[in-house]
Amino acid sequence: MNNPFEAHAGRVMNEPQRRRAEKAERQAAKNRPPTALEVKQAEDAILAKLYRDYRRALKAEIAAANDPHFKKLESLLRNLSWSDADAIVDHVFTSGWLTHADDDTKTATLGYIDASFCRARTRHGLAPIDDGLPGEPLQPFVKVRFLLFGY
Repeated sequence: MNNPFEAHAGRVMNEPQRRRAEKAERQAAKNRPPTALEVKQAEDAILAKLYRDYRRALKAEIAAANDPHFKKLESLLRNLSWSDADAIVDHVFTSGWLTHADDDTKTATLGYIDASFCRARTRHGLAPIDDGLPGEPLQPFVKVRFLLFGY
């Protein structure tokens, strides 16, 4: 909804006056201190970038330590369709490098598997996350988590 007074001022003001008023508004907006929301958004952006950098470095470290095994898992995850999700469970079950890895490696790899499962479920027209109800068969993500951590 337009303010009628601003609309009238826009019709009455000539171009140089309008430009001076717009410049004064921009200058006032630039000189004001940032709001709490703007500060929080800037901090969140910094934290998100740091987290992405950490995840990228961790993935590179895991790939360097377990090169052929991790590349195999990565190729399975990259080409995953939801109907093939049990192949990931079988791969994790048979891969000794992952079941005997440290907790940081397991957690990061479980995160990659989870993200891949969510993308596959979404492409298949399902909700991204579904742990199932008691009495239903376990979902592939829960099976992988149980294989890696025992719960």
